[in-house]
Amino acid sequence: VGVGVWPSLAETGEKLVRWDREHKPNPENFAVYQQAREKWQAVYQDQRALVDGGLTTSLWKAPGL
Repeated sequence: VGVGVWPSLAETGEKLVRWDREHKPNPENFAVYQQAREKWQAVYQDQRALVDGGLTTSLWKAPGL
């Protein structure tokens, strides 16, 4: 794109990318994943409150910190 080989990023991707296969979600598993997501969000919120209150340390750290 920058040197004028292809006119757009979209066309560049079409020319350079080759797909071997496509993965599609299984709709039957949606409810299971949704429940797990909701539980994780609740636990994460509680953990953040403990960290913000100085009662514990964070479960993760950004690289370089």
